[in-house]
Amino acid sequence: MRLATLLLLFSLCTCGPALMVAQRTEVSRLTPEQQAAKQALQAAREITYDFPSIRPLIIEYQQSLGRDYTAEIGGDEFQTGEIGNQRRVTVGLNLPVYYSKKFIVATALKYTFDETEFRELSRLGSERVENDVYNFNAYSAGLNGIFNTALWDKPLSINGGLILDGGNEGIERLKGLAGATMTLKSTQSTSVAVGLIAIIDPTSQIPFLPIFRYKHQFKNSPYTFDFVLPSRVLLRRAVGKRGRISAGTTFGGSGYYVAVDQPGFAQDFEYSQLEVNTGLIYEHKLSEAVIFTVRGGLTSFLSNRLTEKGEPNKDYLYRNTQGSTGYFSVGVSYNPFTGR
Repeated sequence: MRLATLLLLFSLCTCGPALMVAQRTEVSRLTPEQQAAKQALQAAREITYDFPSIRPLIIEYQQSLGRDYTAEIGGDEFQTGEIGNQRRVTVGLNLPVYYSKKFIVATALKYTFDETEFRELSRLGSERVENDVYNFNAYSAGLNGIFNTALWDKPLSINGGLILDGGNEGIERLKGLAGATMTLKSTQSTSVAVGLIAIIDPTSQIPFLPIFRYKHQFKNSPYTFDFVLPSRVLLRRAVGKRGRISAGTTFGGSGYYVAVDQPGFAQDFEYSQLEVNTGLIYEHKLSEAVIFTVRGGLTSFLSNRLTEKGEPNKDYLYRNTQGSTGYFSVGVSYNPFTGR
């Protein structure tokens, strides 16, 4: 399963307990229907602020800078060169389909355009040097359901989702996810949640993924520590009335399908790229509904592999190594439900 899609559904899975905790807040002088609506909006504001990937509309441009590049096929080195720039444009649309006190259904639609420049590519045993540019499209459509209940008097969220994805050649695969998350502690200063996700995809290297979130507002301090396994560790603070700056590390990635027209090879492959980004994130509220985000720092590439479609990622045919380099991104997100 592509990491970017997995992290999106992970964020949705983490939201369930937060919604349920918010629903426990007492709101006086309101009808039950008004209480439920107000509690849902309060929870949604906090969740969509902490998890940008699930805001209703997200548009982001990211660029990583030049770095060294070495590739191998079947364990043998065959190509070296440089990657000049890698540009990525992402558009995401996340909309609730149904909401009640205990059950939430939401859609997650995403499109990514990826362009990578290769420079001074040379193959082993050849004196020919090439420059090339590769463009890929990736899209996915997900449907996710969250059931909120309680176990041992602790909020429990049970989650399940389906993802249909594709690329340049059209629709490719259907994948699934199931999990549960329990909130162990929730106070004004500290929240702790644990859980587990089962990944229903034979190509995944990890069939199960643990969930752990620890968020703590330091006493008499503007700083908040936010740790979410497996996606981020950040130290946050407010800047003025409309801004927030975060320093730390986020874990992410991208992937797309590749058509290969070579004798002796399968036609369809999947390429996955895992990244660790360390640096600063600044978010600014342009209005109650619109948030502008800029990021920058150092990006490191953990794994870059090409596998036959439907095969385990460990059985890769091709892989490459890339040096660490700088990156920056700018984006805007829109949440029409904020402030209502």
